[in-house]
Amino acid sequence: MENKQTNWMKFLGGKNIFYTFGILFLVGLTILLYSQLDFILRPIFIVMSTIITPLVISFILYYLLSPIVDSLEKRGVKRVITIIIIYLVVIGLLSWLVIWLFPILQQQFNELVESIPQLFNTVVNYLQNAINNISLNAEQREAFDEGLSSFEDIDMVIIDYLSDGFSGVTNIISSVTNVFVIMLIVPVILFFFLKDGSRFIKGFMNKVPPGRRTDISAILRAIDSQVGSYIKGQIIVALANGILMFIGFSIIGLNYNGILAFAGGILSFIPYLGPTLTFIPAAVIALTDSFWMVGKLVIVWGIVQFIEGNLIEPNILGNRLNVHPVTIILILLIMGELLGLVGMILGVPIYAILKVIATYIFQRFQVRYNKYYGDEEGTYKVKTLAEIYELED
Repeated sequence: MENKQTNWMKFLGGKNIFYTFGILFLVGLTILLYSQLDFILRPIFIVMSTIITPLVISFILYYLLSPIVDSLEKRGVKRVITIIIIYLVVIGLLSWLVIWLFPILQQQFNELVESIPQLFNTVVNYLQNAINNISLNAEQREAFDEGLSSFEDIDMVIIDYLSDGFSGVTNIISSVTNVFVIMLIVPVILFFFLKDGSRFIKGFMNKVPPGRRTDISAILRAIDSQVGSYIKGQIIVALANGILMFIGFSIIGLNYNGILAFAGGILSFIPYLGPTLTFIPAAVIALTDSFWMVGKLVIVWGIVQFIEGNLIEPNILGNRLNVHPVTIILILLIMGELLGLVGMILGVPIYAILKVIATYIFQRFQVRYNKYYGDEEGTYKVKTLAEIYELED
């Protein structure tokens, strides 16, 4: 007796109900094997994570430098010559940073760590004097004293955190493996990305089944449009923010202006939260100087944020990602918990890549649903990835 194929069976692509059970069984078996073979798979993941790190760094640098290489190539300069010139310029800049800028930042960092107890004592004294000038009842006074007592040891917590973090960075830099990754593997990978990037894509596309090449090409173009523009834009925004902060902090005479501006530039990669994470320590340092310094800091901060929000970001970033602010905050919370500061910086680009892939999968679901259920339940209005992400032909 021949089994009747329902729309559900056709939708799944199987012949009968056993197909569904087979898929569920394989999924469950995969989960079970992973849980039982974790001791075998973990080394594989460690190796993969070691490989992925230089690939991600090279990928980001490729998006930053490839427009320069492409532009000079169109003017008749060979790609290899352009890449060599870029490498020489980068080596020169890094040498300048190591010789001149890094010692200044290190000195300011060490001085800042040493002055943290004094900074917190000054802030606590300001708060204590302010409260003394306000009439409070016994319960309010007790609640305030308890609040202050909870901050008594916070300076030492911050010092330990910064010291551990700095020593951790030092250990990472001093390890042979990581020096090898940073100083050798990344430049080599980046060189071939810049030199043969288009060949890599063509070679990859030749391995894709012919019937899927149009879809894969659309996915790659959408990812390139979303992530490439975001990475290049964020780098420019971070550099501009760091320079603007350094100029502004230097004009008003704020202590530790170099390390604060450097931190502000790095934290600019974190949407929404980055400016706040920079302003808080700057405000504490300004408060230990005078209230007038706090006022000048607020003016400088307002000018920097105005320039960034109205001149730099709209012209550099635009609205390419089109991600809701609530979604960005959730991404920062999740990725920050999983990967720390690196996760908060890379969370939005990772989300953008996953969003493109998820959009494609849902698009294919819509097409398949319309085919088998459209006549009965109504059809989806299906858009291509080029239409969704406004890609040029």
